[in-house]
Amino acid sequence: MKRSLFALALMLLVSLPALAQDVPGDAPRDLPLPRPLAPNVPGLRDRLAALEARPRTTENALAMGVLRFQNRQHQEALALLEPLASGRSPLSSWAALFAGAARLRLNDPAGALALLASVDPADPVLGDEALLLSAYCQEAQGSPEALSRYRRFLDLAEQPLRAVALWRAGALAGGAGDARAAGEFYRELFTSLPWTVSAEKALPQAQALFRAGRSLFDPDSAEALRQRIETLLDRSQAAKAQPVIDRYAAAPGADPFRAAYLKGKAAYARRDTEKAVQYFEDAARSPDATLAAWALYHQGRALWRFSGPEDARAMEALLTRALEASRSLRDGADLAEASRRLLLLLAVERGRLAEALPLARALADSGPEPTESREQAAWLTGLLRHAQGDQAGALGDFAAFLERFPNSDYAPGAWYWTGRARLEARDPEGARQALRRVLARWPNGYYGMLAARRLAALEAATGVGAPAGAPVAAPLGAGPASGPMSDPASGPASGPDFVAATSPGVAPGSLQAAAPARSSEAPGARPAPLQDAGDPPACPDPAASAPPGAAPFLERAALLEAALLPELAERELGALVQLHPQDPVCVLRYARLAESLGNHAAAVRVVGRAFRSCLARGSREALAPLRELVYPSRHGEQIERNLTGSGVDPDIIRGLIRQESFFDPDAVSGAGAVGLMQLLPSTAKSQAEKYGEKGFKTESLKDPAVNIRFGVRYFLERYREYGGSLPLTLAGYNAGRVKVGVWREFLGGLDQELFVEFIPYTETRDYVKRILGNQAMYGLLYPVAR
Repeated sequence: MKRSLFALALMLLVSLPALAQDVPGDAPRDLPLPRPLAPNVPGLRDRLAALEARPRTTENALAMGVLRFQNRQHQEALALLEPLASGRSPLSSWAALFAGAARLRLNDPAGALALLASVDPADPVLGDEALLLSAYCQEAQGSPEALSRYRRFLDLAEQPLRAVALWRAGALAGGAGDARAAGEFYRELFTSLPWTVSAEKALPQAQALFRAGRSLFDPDSAEALRQRIETLLDRSQAAKAQPVIDRYAAAPGADPFRAAYLKGKAAYARRDTEKAVQYFEDAARSPDATLAAWALYHQGRALWRFSGPEDARAMEALLTRALEASRSLRDGADLAEASRRLLLLLAVERGRLAEALPLARALADSGPEPTESREQAAWLTGLLRHAQGDQAGALGDFAAFLERFPNSDYAPGAWYWTGRARLEARDPEGARQALRRVLARWPNGYYGMLAARRLAALEAATGVGAPAGAPVAAPLGAGPASGPMSDPASGPASGPDFVAATSPGVAPGSLQAAAPARSSEAPGARPAPLQDAGDPPACPDPAASAPPGAAPFLERAALLEAALLPELAERELGALVQLHPQDPVCVLRYARLAESLGNHAAAVRVVGRAFRSCLARGSREALAPLRELVYPSRHGEQIERNLTGSGVDPDIIRGLIRQESFFDPDAVSGAGAVGLMQLLPSTAKSQAEKYGEKGFKTESLKDPAVNIRFGVRYFLERYREYGGSLPLTLAGYNAGRVKVGVWREFLGGLDQELFVEFIPYTETRDYVKRILGNQAMYGLLYPVAR
């Protein structure tokens, strides 16, 4: 028996240096390629046919080689690309990269390495990719230099293929007997990137290296499994977390209460809320006081998905216990803050505004650091005082908020509600100043829309003219803005939590509207006299020229785009924007190309960063070059036809589509919602049955006409149900009818603007504001006869 064990250990040690090569699919030539090399080009055959009909220029030959490579015709690609790699063309580095990748795929790592050596390591477009491919080549040759190249790649900023480099570096370090380095690589891989394919492939290697003493990291230890689970759950990877949780529960030294806690978090993420509550209840019996207290918090948080009064009482009791427990914990500050926040939002949701005020003040004053929860609580103190008629107190709280959080995203709202409070306090001049400040700094979007309408009404009442150029705002909803909501409604008990709300019929999109500009003021209790909005907004200048050093990037991008390789052109321009993130020429050139390729999120991100002030306060004319990039308007005929007779502004549906899918008809959410208005197939099917439409297929939801027809019908049903209230309708579209029924019951007596501010789910509150702000922007950017 001893001899057998000795022989097995010897075999393991002898085979370890080649361990990475012995696992099927792990040969360096088969490893994942960087994005520019990935074979995912749409319309590849059509592009090849078009290039065949063109003259054989250097650029067209490069394009033919690139497309042959992406069509896995590596030998043909190499014949076209290799002669170009040594030339003087502006695109020779691209030719060298693809030719090197082709030689690697053809199992010629030495030839690949020679080609890749011609790519400048400092090249901001291709240097990182060439470094990773050269590491693959060195590994294929068995060179010790491979590990140092993987290390150099890992020292770069975050890379999409970081997980691959960690996997390979761990295997090589372990094979070389550097147990400490191997452990560090594997620890980072399994702790930071456990959801990746590389982590799955690396697991058996990591286990073998640890058992052989060639890595200090044990991937099967209870602590390593726990960390992996936490990361997976934080990344919304509950399905991948579940088998790891089962392994943790069976691991030596695992804490059964911790296992129950992790099972509860996974069940909560899967929306199996009843199971989650039970698991957290089990975990709350833990002798570990910290774990037990957090289990109480999560149990209470899970109960918020239910909407009955008993659930609310149980939630409040659990959160109160968690808050009390936090006081005896050495590191209980985070738990205390989280518990206070949910207690505050629960009190608001149930309409207990007098009780919510001291909770908000206690949270706002719970520490000197400006955390998100304290910022929200400080903001709510002014709103709560205003809602209860204490305008003097509200004004003091808004002024204190602006002094403490001068750069807050709530700043436009704080100035707007200062104006509202001054109106209630019969101070029209103070109200006028506060509202004009909103219009001077943030005229575009939600609060600009509200301020324009409120100021117009004030000027009409007092006979004083509105400021020149003040936008005409669309109404917030049907009926007077200060009027109460419709009568309460109820529904079956289910619903989302305050962080990630999803509707029974739709699922929210992830693309956000541009954030409002930030104020840098710290005013006193009374608004200061109106001042200028500061520097003019940074808007696109048609006469602007590209910055120094941009010409080579722009030239290569133009050549690549003309050669039917816009994806590679986007890569060039993306590198240029990283070097010049505020330059209007670079940003617009990149954003227009990214948008044409369907990369809407990237286009909006760079435009929002470069033209933030323009989006917040630019005029219609100044915003014209950005209009189609940031606020596209499509399918107008279908939208208007389906809204006929409803009285709903078509810009609301445009704003909703922008928020849900950014006008991408093929968008599919993680929850399975499809198309422009992000409809769940079950909702669309019920709509089809209700209206006698036979033969419904889920795939038809990618047809804009079908999606808009079903989506507008669903929207209008909610609109009529909620008495023509846009805030309620939008909240129901996002959070579902059940939760909106609760909010309508307890907050329905408030005016519509205040109702929006008190929506307790952060996602739903922001969703409503964004879509109403989108409505205002569409009205500004696409004026029509109204």
